[in-house]
Amino acid sequence: MQTLYSENNLYERSLHVQRGKILKNASLALLPPDEIEASDWAEQSIELTPRVSRFPGLIRLQELTPYVIKPLNCVKYTRRTVLIWAAQVAKTIWIQCAMGYFIDQDPGPMMIVYPDQSTGKRRSKEHLQPIIEDSPVLKKHLTSNRDDFGLFSYHLKRCTINIVWAGSPTAVAAEPVRYLLRDEFAKFPGATSKEADAMSLSERRTTSYSWMARILDCTTPTRERETGWMDLLGGTYNRLWVPCPHCKEMQVLVFAQIKFPGRETEEEWALYLTKVKEKTYYECAHCQKRIHDRHKHDMLQALEWRPENEGASYESFHLPSWYAPWVSFSDVAVRFVEARYGEGKKTLQDWVNSDCAEPWEERGENADHNQILAHKLDYSRNTIPVNDEIMCLMTIDVQKDYVWYKIKAHSVKCSYLIDHGTLSVLEDHEEMVKKEFEKPNGQKFNIDLTFFDSGYRTSEVYEYVLTHEQCIAVRGQEHSTLPIRWQEMKKYPGNNKDLPGILHLMHIDTSYFKEKLLLHIAKGFDEDGSFDPELADWFLHSDVNDPYVRHLTAETVVEIEDSRGHVKREWRQIRKRNDFLDLEVYQLAGRYLLEEEIKSRSAVPVSSESEDQAPPAGW
Repeated sequence: MQTLYSENNLYERSLHVQRGKILKNASLALLPPDEIEASDWAEQSIELTPRVSRFPGLIRLQELTPYVIKPLNCVKYTRRTVLIWAAQVAKTIWIQCAMGYFIDQDPGPMMIVYPDQSTGKRRSKEHLQPIIEDSPVLKKHLTSNRDDFGLFSYHLKRCTINIVWAGSPTAVAAEPVRYLLRDEFAKFPGATSKEADAMSLSERRTTSYSWMARILDCTTPTRERETGWMDLLGGTYNRLWVPCPHCKEMQVLVFAQIKFPGRETEEEWALYLTKVKEKTYYECAHCQKRIHDRHKHDMLQALEWRPENEGASYESFHLPSWYAPWVSFSDVAVRFVEARYGEGKKTLQDWVNSDCAEPWEERGENADHNQILAHKLDYSRNTIPVNDEIMCLMTIDVQKDYVWYKIKAHSVKCSYLIDHGTLSVLEDHEEMVKKEFEKPNGQKFNIDLTFFDSGYRTSEVYEYVLTHEQCIAVRGQEHSTLPIRWQEMKKYPGNNKDLPGILHLMHIDTSYFKEKLLLHIAKGFDEDGSFDPELADWFLHSDVNDPYVRHLTAETVVEIEDSRGHVKREWRQIRKRNDFLDLEVYQLAGRYLLEEEIKSRSAVPVSSESEDQAPPAGW
């Protein structure tokens, strides 16, 4: 056996060693992840030291922050996960655990994006690097070359992690990545614009990985940004439900149920704050018993994340600060009174963002939930409760998976909800128009006219309206010059192909009719808040439930002042599902259009219509 090597033999031996390393790393990279949830892996693998946590040792998600478990497990199965959480409730822990899981179980190129360079430097030095160095399971992935573990770039044995900041488009758009983690993304430059450069540029980095890519977004919303909140609403919008320790009823914890004393006249500020700290508690919405901070641990052990928008394309989670075990109810109350009445630097806007995890702009006027339910009368679905002359209108909102509909009966003075729900396909409308609705005197009515929202699946709606009688295509827009105007359509939208006829498209000012809806809902209440049906003109059948009302309250109106001091009211969506609100707007527009016809049926004198509002000939 030859023991001395020539220069050529040494070169071949070096190649052999390098091939071995490459094959070993390739085989490791092809290994599938263990059959373990990301949260279970984290509790077995992530080691926290006193330099990064007040709770050193193996991370204890189930014991301390069980609400992190479901969002963390989502990263294994879901392409995108969004957290809109209050400040200091474990968003950083979520990012760290996800990063560690990807490194150890399913490695791939990773990019972590922060709003600015200083934040990225601090998080890398104080959070990410210590987690990798202090956890044996992760430390084994470090190479022997210390230069591979820099402040903004981690070259590990099986993957590379780049720490970048949103203000550097070059860094954000550098290389393809499988894992994209974006921290405080609502604060990225451009987050209020439609382009949202850092967001769009970074997301394009995941394109080549297709379904294998994972995007993790977390932020606390701010006053100037809408991106984070709308990302929450566009996802599943999970809210956290916990049981009352007394009656066991599940509920979402809301600030309105945090009870604290008011300030007495001329009471010293310091004494008042002490009183708030000592006497604040949470009141159960069901049994009205007091819930204290000591109950939180057991309540969180029985938590449930429940989606508001089940079936959305990605997961999103909302969490206010008062769920965190280390945030007492009195902490929240004190911060509120200091922001609301104190003279410190913390503003009410800060409190809304950091504690409620809500955007300041969305605070506005909308329809009150209980006021809407007060309009329910004792009549059944699919019946007309009065013998007055009426006109029966149907409105339809065509969406991707469902067709939402609403049917109302309109008399000269009042309107009555008759039916609402979803259809499987647009053609189901043909059967709906055959339905009969009966008055108390036995007289039966069919649907007179149907208004179709044409904002989605536009060509399909145009074709259907043109081939079916008593149908009108509608398009909504905000702040139009007229409540209703008409447009003659001869071509399909987006091309020069002729439609199978001339379509008269009805444009409506949605802001105008939403304001009218607020007036209808408020009508009927006297000065002490009591509801008198004799004073109201807008009614619901007895089967109306909570989900229906949530649609009607899915938008809020806020007053925006421009640089010249002019105030404009804008409607903003605060929940994803607002279909029945849109349909109610179309009903009000239909009533506005047909008011003279409704009066005519009741033998009420009619006036001449405005030329702009009148429907075109042959509509």
